[in-house]
Order: sequence, then structure tokens, then C-alpha cells
Amino acid sequence: MEVNLWGRYLLESRTLFPAANNGKGEVIDLYGPEVIRWTYVTQSDGSVIGHVYARVDFKAVGETTGLTYQSKAIVVRTFKVPAGTLTQSGVLVDNIIVAGNRTSFHYHENVTYSYTWDPATGQIILAVYHGNIFLACK
Repeated sequence: MEVNLWGRYLLESRTLFPAANNGKGEVIDLYGPEVIRWTYVTQSDGSVIGHVYARVDFKAVGETTGLTYQSKAIVVRTFKVPAGTLTQSGVLVDNIIVAGNRTSFHYHENVTYSYTWDPATGQIILAVYHGNIFLACK
């Protein structure tokens, strides 16, 4: 059995980027969608193979300089859930380069997920949290 879950997360964040503005720093307004697809395939032994596919399309603008940045990235991960496991959680770490016309930065986030599977109904309850987001000079 294959289960597909889709989600769209809209990132909107104001973050201080210390390397911008010739090292003086400036606040960067980050925005844009992240589309996430989770696919679960049940194997004949009862285990589940999970695939996570995320497409990000972030844009950013410096509030002081007006410089623009952009990142288009695809993140793909695969994991296995042993047979008989009804709940699992974990952390996926995303590290993405966001390119600008004078400087670039490193975007980091932890995507924490937790799911519970009900074998009687086949329903999966999935919770996803995006946190520990920060920018670093590249």
C-alpha cells in the first residue's frame, strides 16, 4: 500500500544576517513556499519505507540595502520504519545556500516530524514542525 501526503509551508521570517551590508549586518525578509511530499510504501514484511521530497523556493530582501537573494533547492530523504512500529519521530536537517548578487548565506532549519499509524483504519496522523531556523554567513 502506498500513501501520499502533500503539504505546503509558507516561510515568512525576518532574520538578522550579520554578513550582509559589507559586514555591518542587516535584517533580511525571507519568504516563499516549501512544498513537501511524504510517501509511505508498506513492504510485504510489514515495514514501511518513507520518502520525503521537499521543494523550496525562497526569496529574500535586505531591509537596508534592498539586495535580493534567492534559493531554489530540492531535498530528498528516505527512511525505514520497522514492522510493528506504530509511532515514529525524527528530525530532518535542511541546509540550503541562498544566493545573492553580492553575497550568499546559509539557511538552516530542523524539520521535526512525528507520526502515528492506526493499523485498524490505515490512517496516519502526521505532525511537522519547522524550527531552529537561522542564517549564517557563507
